[in-house]
Amino acid sequence: MARVTILLGKGGTGRTTIGRALALNLAEERSTALLHTQPSTQVPDERVHNLSVQVLDPEALLHEQVQSLVPLGPLTRMVTGHPAFESFLEIAPGIKEAAVLNHLYDFLARRNDRVVVDGPATGHGLHFLQAPRKLERVTTGKVSQRLADVDDMLTDPEHTEIVLVALPEELPARETMELADNLQREGFPVSGVILNRMPPPIPFDVGKLGPRPKPSPRSSTRAGDGPTVGSIGPEDALSLLAAEREEAERWLDELESREVPCRVVPSLPGRPDLAEEVSTFVEGFP
Repeated sequence: MARVTILLGKGGTGRTTIGRALALNLAEERSTALLHTQPSTQVPDERVHNLSVQVLDPEALLHEQVQSLVPLGPLTRMVTGHPAFESFLEIAPGIKEAAVLNHLYDFLARRNDRVVVDGPATGHGLHFLQAPRKLERVTTGKVSQRLADVDDMLTDPEHTEIVLVALPEELPARETMELADNLQREGFPVSGVILNRMPPPIPFDVGKLGPRPKPSPRSSTRAGDGPTVGSIGPEDALSLLAAEREEAERWLDELESREVPCRVVPSLPGRPDLAEEVSTFVEGFP
């Protein structure tokens, strides 16, 4: 079975960009697949050699898998199209997540691609990976056995590595550390953390800039030829950047103290080729 990297991280951390960056690096050496688990994900139109991209629809996958398990033709389609079945999908815990992971298992078993999975946000990460394990307890026969096989794949470091994406800020950093602890406690192999959008360092001591002039009431309340509404002077802007960098370094120290490999990606301008730029900073990771 081919190897898979599953990315988890709080929404807004740049997880999807990091996933593409990792996939671009892998595609330089071998056939690689990038699977997005959010149906709303927008992917670039450009084709990359050795890289295939799929945006998965969990509900569509579940319909396909039910019809494969119960091959009764029109009868199965009638059942899966019934409103009661749709309601069941909404309330059954973990069933859509299990469908995505079952698709991943099939994909890895039949193809030799190196796979990167752009997983769900941090709050759903543990639930996503636990879904096969939880459903296995309430199923029987070949369905239960398949769910057990999927769970074995997810907990086997020979096949799976889990990479967490965080920002150097309190909430995403704390959530990442908590998720890492929970994943390891449940037996999932956490291989590393990528700390994204690290603020740039200030190359001098901002304390030596001297006293800051107070803005005039007009410049702080109205837009004109001078400062715009709510603007600050360059000295205060540098002080703010220095404080952001100091806080970011503190959270980097916290993450590195957890004895999980950590890679830093600097804050970069948002451009169409952002993933390509990021790829240079995550090369060889984890």
